Amino acid sequence: MLVLNLTEGLLYRINCWSKSGDKSAAKRATKILSYLEDSCNLINPDEYSYTTTIDAWAKSTPRDPEAPHKAEAILTRMENNPDVTPNTIAYNSVLNCWAKSSHPEAPRRAEALLRRMQYFHQTGINQNAKPDKISYNTVIMAWAKSDEKGSAQSAENLLNEMEKNYKNGNVDMKPSVFSYNSVVEAWTRSKHPNPSKGEKVLERLLMVADKEDLEVDSYGFNSLIHAHAKTGTKDSTAKIEDILRKMDEMHESGKVKVRADIYTYTTIMDAYVKAGMPDVINKIINLIHEMERKVESGQSDLTPNTLCYNFLLGAFRNSGTNDPAVQAEAWLERMEKEYRNGNQLAKPDVYSYNHVISAWTYSGAHDSAMRAEAVLKRMEENGVKINSFSYNGVMNAWSKSKRPRKAQKVLSILRGMDALYKAGNKDIRPNAYTYTTLLNACAFSSPDDVVTRSRVLDIALAALEELECSQYGNPNHVTYGTFLKACANLIAAEDEEMKRLIVEPVFNKACEDGQVGELVLKQLRSAAPSELYEKLVRDIGNGSRSITLRDIPPEWHRNVKENGRGRRRSSNVRQLKHREMPKRSSVHRATKRRHVK
Repeated sequence: MLVLNLTEGLLYRINCWSKSGDKSAAKRATKILSYLEDSCNLINPDEYSYTTTIDAWAKSTPRDPEAPHKAEAILTRMENNPDVTPNTIAYNSVLNCWAKSSHPEAPRRAEALLRRMQYFHQTGINQNAKPDKISYNTVIMAWAKSDEKGSAQSAENLLNEMEKNYKNGNVDMKPSVFSYNSVVEAWTRSKHPNPSKGEKVLERLLMVADKEDLEVDSYGFNSLIHAHAKTGTKDSTAKIEDILRKMDEMHESGKVKVRADIYTYTTIMDAYVKAGMPDVINKIINLIHEMERKVESGQSDLTPNTLCYNFLLGAFRNSGTNDPAVQAEAWLERMEKEYRNGNQLAKPDVYSYNHVISAWTYSGAHDSAMRAEAVLKRMEENGVKINSFSYNGVMNAWSKSKRPRKAQKVLSILRGMDALYKAGNKDIRPNAYTYTTLLNACAFSSPDDVVTRSRVLDIALAALEELECSQYGNPNHVTYGTFLKACANLIAAEDEEMKRLIVEPVFNKACEDGQVGELVLKQLRSAAPSELYEKLVRDIGNGSRSITLRDIPPEWHRNVKENGRGRRRSSNVRQLKHREMPKRSSVHRATKRRHVK
């Protein structure tokens, strides 16, 4: 009686640890199991002891990368224990461990275990190890998550096997909607997506659904939409629209689980944006109106949310339509109104406002900078957490404006960012783009007099120096090129001494940093006096006065990332002696130490 009570107590503790969710639950359950396995004890573990411990490891996956290995080790201990026989549930628990794991060998290990179950059952070694629908579905799911080439075909092979076994009379092998959907997902979400293969699997599901009393849902359709959306082509958007129409038709015909949900619509909106369709704005607006009509008919979960509106606001930024910024701000005001009226799903976030700021930045309107800054103030008033992109967008708008004192205005905004960051707001951290925007404002300023021109040049010089010495990043090829443009525009043509004093050390520093891009070479020609230009490039270019990246040493442009893609430009230049480069303080020594004021 005492032994029985002790056994029940230990089993109860294993079960409690398994259900606890504690990080150490699996280890503690395993420790109790090991105690039960000790031959010195009078208590023997049963099937439930092992299965519950395996389940504890399953619950710790994927938090613990070793969980699948631990679970399978316990299963092996169970197989080697003559007093217990692992059943389908025990094997399926280990399969579940592998399916949830991020281990690259997870699907192969899961399928190998499935084959072990089949072998034990077919040979009579263990009749309780018969694979069932859950076994197959779990391995299919493991393959669907895999990025390995051929994973989708492996998943479909298992589905084919299920269909064959079911037709041969094994009712436990009847594929479910989950079986088909998982294979569709495998074909559409792997590193090698094949939507057409996924469509064929979905067609198989639709063919057998009525005959086998399977209730089809939206999952497979959404997987196809997601796959087509990733391609970002006009043909893919046409296929997506066909899938949406088919979902609507099936829903209207009585297939209640097949209907477009919020994920469906936002994925389609994303596809329109990626495809760069000329009528993207109207298409997204039409989808929003369609969602609103369905809400009126009772599908309340289709209420357009922040993400839907943000896709629309983002589309306005690069739109070719009339007054895109005005329309973007009108939709933003609609979001604000809906939120005030109780629609929590339409709450504008930082991306909503940033999209509108960008729309004003690129609008070309005479008052675009002031309108962008007004949006920034509304963010503050509405309690939206502002980030660096917000401030950089407003600075960019002022930089592109035709205001005579725009450099000073951009500088004041940068100073505000700097103060907020130092006060503890880490989301408003200036960066190289911030300083480059200030330099751009200087470069495109049109001072009316010598004094103002000198002040703007001082701002440009101090901005470059400050960026070099700050914690906010390092100048890149755009920074250097923009600074040289500022020099060309702000230093009088006859003041060659000043140009030599400033341009030479900056160009040398760009070479040292490996940041000589196309913009630097182009602006160097404009900023440097002829004599200085010839001096700087005398060893390259075969005597040509027009130098390109193909002519310069690779180390000069080794860190250039053109178009933000991180692509290094190739070069077939001859081997040249490395230019003696000045140290980081070159600009400091060439000019009086300045601070942006």
